[in-house]
Amino acid sequence: MEIGSKAGGLIRGEISQVNHHGQILADALMDDWEQVSMERAAVINRLKEKWKITMDALEEGYKKYGKEKLCADPCNGGFFGYVNLASGLEPKTIAEKLITQKKVGVVPGDNGLRVAFCGVPPAKIGRMIEAIFEVVYGEIADTVCASACLPRRQAD
Repeated sequence: MEIGSKAGGLIRGEISQVNHHGQILADALMDDWEQVSMERAAVINRLKEKWKITMDALEEGYKKYGKEKLCADPCNGGFFGYVNLASGLEPKTIAEKLITQKKVGVVPGDNGLRVAFCGVPPAKIGRMIEAIFEVVYGEIADTVCASACLPRRQAD
């Protein structure tokens, strides 16, 4: 009985430490838990759909162009991805060409491109990935370079 009393006091003490807004939010979530769970499942399903579309588009690009100049890190979600570029490719140059020639925005990194899939409608993901392949493979078409899937090159 004493342990139950102490545990109850601990729980009450922790709950009372949360501000009023947090208590209201927690109460509302508990009231609509079924609705919140359904909405969460819908979001997860949309992310899974985007992930599958992205993986399929990457595989198509690899079949058409290969992996010699770019190789995406395994994506574990539908929000962001990272495309590693082979030595000799400048991420900033690729990013500038993507935005000016293809209207695709990416963030250049030290050795690749950060791509945000979260704001791209599923119907346009394939075209976005195709544009990345087109620019990368058009960038140094006459240059032989190591596989982009080898360990990342070091930043200068």
